[in-house]
Parts: sequence; structure tokens; C-alpha cells
Amino acid sequence: MFRKHWKIIISLILVLIIIVFFINKYMTANPSYNANREINSNSLYTVSRGDLEDSISVSGYISPVNEREVSFRSRNSETRDTVDAIMVEEGNLVKKGDLLIVLDKTKEKLEYLQAENEYKKAVINGSKNEIEEAQINLEMAQEDLAATELKAPITGLVTDIQVEEGDNVSGGTAAVNIIDNSRYEVEVDIPESDISQIKVGLKARVVLDALPGQYLSGEVIAIEQEAEEDSGLVTVPITVLLEEGDFDLKPGYSADVDIIIKSVKDKLIIPITAVYNKEGKTYVSKYEGGQLEDVLVKTGISSGLKISIDSGLEAGDRIMINTFQFNQLPEEVQNEGSEEQRPGGPPMMGPMGR
Repeated sequence: MFRKHWKIIISLILVLIIIVFFINKYMTANPSYNANREINSNSLYTVSRGDLEDSISVSGYISPVNEREVSFRSRNSETRDTVDAIMVEEGNLVKKGDLLIVLDKTKEKLEYLQAENEYKKAVINGSKNEIEEAQINLEMAQEDLAATELKAPITGLVTDIQVEEGDNVSGGTAAVNIIDNSRYEVEVDIPESDISQIKVGLKARVVLDALPGQYLSGEVIAIEQEAEEDSGLVTVPITVLLEEGDFDLKPGYSADVDIIIKSVKDKLIIPITAVYNKEGKTYVSKYEGGQLEDVLVKTGISSGLKISIDSGLEAGDRIMINTFQFNQLPEEVQNEGSEEQRPGGPPMMGPMGR
């Protein structure tokens, strides 16, 4: 059956394709079609006022502003002492001056007593130089004795203890790591194409995966003087200081940072897809009285998804959300018909993310 009528079936299919093609061509080429056809309400946007930010989005990892690795001090690196007692544990909060680790003091105490005795003898019957020499030796012995007690240089959190009781250590050996967990910062890399917009003092909004639903405020406090290159990508590191607050933060948390370049409040805000360029000017397609008309507008800042309008529209106006579907007319057709009947030109696209 099919083999007998295959030529007829193929001919009908070709005729159908041709009919659909010409119908579509007429709908596209007729300027009044797009202007006068019924507009789906879902394709319209009601202009309203709101706030908008133009920002650069980057990511990084937080770290404490102040972090100290506390090491043993001694007269020379060859002098070795035994860890006698560890007074703290990892996770302890300490204050500046709190005792962390005590070394065996036997040798240092003996040397101190000997130096003290020599000084007393020199004061009684020694020359001026002998007294001065004995005094210097006494001060050095006193410093060595004090060095057997390792104390916290800052107030903060003990994050790491690198020695154990009974270990033999020498001068310069790292023993305890302390961070100031009251202030954190995040270093992020800004693409060289955006660095001209970054200034010290700009505000930032920071989101941490560890704190879902919370936003932290921040501020740009430093911009490095040298750029870095990695696999052909050139960036400039900057530092954003996070606000103080009662947040349970830990070094190394990932952070998404929006650096706010510009912001406006109580402005007319519309989707950026509603804006298009024509003959070097900026328009939107306003829907009124069942008709679409080109409306000249002056735009302001853009977030990449939305854009502010400085003039040309009023709150409550209804406009096309996406003008792209109404801007597929051939060039020869765009030069015909009434300018008031149809929108023209491609939609204006803003920065869709940096």
C-alpha cells in the first residue's frame, strides 16, 4: 500500500512544509502582526521601584587577621631543653600573657644563680668594668630563665600544639599556633579587566557555605601592587575584612564575595532583556492600549540581570520582558512600516556576570 502511493504521500508532505513556511514568513514580515496581536500577560512586566547593585562576584577562603606561631627562644640553636609541662590544649581560648608551655629550668636556674653571685661579688670588690660585665651576664641569665616559660603573645584560640611533654627542643622550634578568632578576612583574586573598578573602602557582601542563610558585611582594605598569572589568567589579589560578630567561623571556610561597585535605591528597575538598542539609542517596548510602541529610555547601572531606568518610564508602565522575539524582522522589513507599531533593534545585553 505504502509503496503504491509513496509519491503522493511525499508530495503532500512537501506541500505542507511549503504552506507552513509561507505562513511563518508572513507572520514575521508583517510589521503590524507583532504590534497588534494579543500579548500574553506572562510576556509583560510591570515597572516598579526598587534597589539595585552593580557588583563583582569572586570567591576565596577566610583566614584570621592575626595569627601567631609561637616558638621557643634560647641563646643559640644548639641549646636543647626538655618540655616539662604543657599548660593548654588545642581548642583552648587564651589571653595575652597566659602560660602555654614550661621547659625544664634546672640548667637555666643554676646559671642564673651563678651569675647573681658573681654580680654581688663584683659590686663588693670589683672594678667598674667587672661590675658591668657581671651585670650583663646576670641579665642574660635572667632572660634565659624567663625563656623556659612560653607565654601567649596574643589573645585568641589555640589551634595547634606541635610538641609533647618530654620532647627535647632548641631555640626556634615552633611549639604552639594561636589565632585571633575575633576578626577574619578573605583574600580574593580580581580579573585584570575589573581591577580598575576596585577601590579601598568599597563594601562587600559575603556568603559562607558554613553559615547558610546568613550574609556577612565586609570592606576592601588592601589591593596588592603586583598582579599574578596562572595558566594565562591574570588577576590581582585583594583583601576583604569581614565584620565583627558572634559567628562560629573557622579558618579555611569557603566564601562567596560580592564587591559592590555601585548601588541605587528607590529607582525604576526592569529586566535587562527588556532593553534594546536601535540606531544608537536605547528603547523598551511599552504596551498600552493593545499596542506596542518604542519608548526612548535613559538607563543607569546594571546588575547583569536587571537595569535601572533614569528616564522614559513611570512606575506602573507595562513593557515587554523579552524583546528578542519581537526583533527578528529582516533588515529590509525593518526599514518599512510605522515606527510606532513595532519595536526594533536587538536587545541590549548587560554584563551577565563577572
